Amino acid sequence: MKVKTRNFLISFLMLMTLVFGIFAFMPTTTTASAAGETQSEVVYDRTVEVTTFAQMQEALEAQEDTHVIVRRLENTKGLSYYALQYGVDYDASDTSSVGSGGVIHTPGGYKKRLTIKADLDIRNNDTDHPISSFITNASDLVIDGSGSLHVDFASWTKINTIIYNMGNLTINRDENSNQPLTINAEQKSVNTYARAITLSMASNKKAVINAGTFIGCYNDASSLNGYDSYAIDIDVVGAGIEINGGKFYSTTLRSDNNCYGLFINLPVEFINKIKINGGEFHGIKAGNYNDASRNPSWESALAGGMKAYKVSDDSLINTTNIKTTTEKFYVLNPNNVLNNIDITIPYSLGAEYALPTLPEGVVLRSYG
Repeated sequence: MKVKTRNFLISFLMLMTLVFGIFAFMPTTTTASAAGETQSEVVYDRTVEVTTFAQMQEALEAQEDTHVIVRRLENTKGLSYYALQYGVDYDASDTSSVGSGGVIHTPGGYKKRLTIKADLDIRNNDTDHPISSFITNASDLVIDGSGSLHVDFASWTKINTIIYNMGNLTINRDENSNQPLTINAEQKSVNTYARAITLSMASNKKAVINAGTFIGCYNDASSLNGYDSYAIDIDVVGAGIEINGGKFYSTTLRSDNNCYGLFINLPVEFINKIKINGGEFHGIKAGNYNDASRNPSWESALAGGMKAYKVSDDSLINTTNIKTTTEKFYVLNPNNVLNNIDITIPYSLGAEYALPTLPEGVVLRSYG
């Protein structure tokens, strides 16, 4: 064996020993769904690949356990997106309130999985018949895939949200490519504001977010002064919420409105039901009460051992008794950080050896 090849193998094996040797000490947080099952344990009555909105809606609303896979979705003729049709995709009864205002209603008591492999652009352009949410979930719903879901709204309803969750909800990476999906509420056609997800669960329901990018927005520069923008809105915590990874942020066209990745709209006595094990957050707001004593510190939502670090310079944030921040930060366990490790991997014949993708929760700050 040549010396150069032998040196590479030794260096590479040392790196793998270092990186993967710590995994035995890491908690496993991404295997079980909110319903307490691993994905391999779930057997669906029907698995269907859909290409039209009608097919997707039917499969998700069917009174059976279904796995719905979307690799492409036909757009409305002459448009670059799918335009929701009043009287076809939804009717007047679907817009009476937030809880019933979804275009798609997943039924309680069933297991649903929505795998998004395409970039879906769906818009409600009918201002005379606006929707307030796109999916109202009462099922045990798992959403995964490497694509994206974007929804435009046509109303100023106080809560416009792509997913209004009342059941169990789990969001995972794509099981084949390991890529995360995106749920994007940035508005393209109408001046309004919207959130990616609103969590309002029954007392026995949970939400688990393992990965993904979640975007909220406030898309009006002329009115509704004072409203904030959120990506995720937690209204009712149910049996618990666990965030293990993902990127959470929102945008605004107004300089006097604040943007937050996460809004914990709960009093202090419920904050212990939220556990943040990881993720990048562009701001967090906790509590919204005139009585300041009812507003929790979001530090209490950090799982044991987790710390918050600024995105800008990786410095540690003092989270003591902080209830609201617009700081961009990420959360991780400092014991899982490989910091300033000097490893040299030689290469020859023009072949470069890339480091492997590190699992969620493991960070290699610098290497060379």
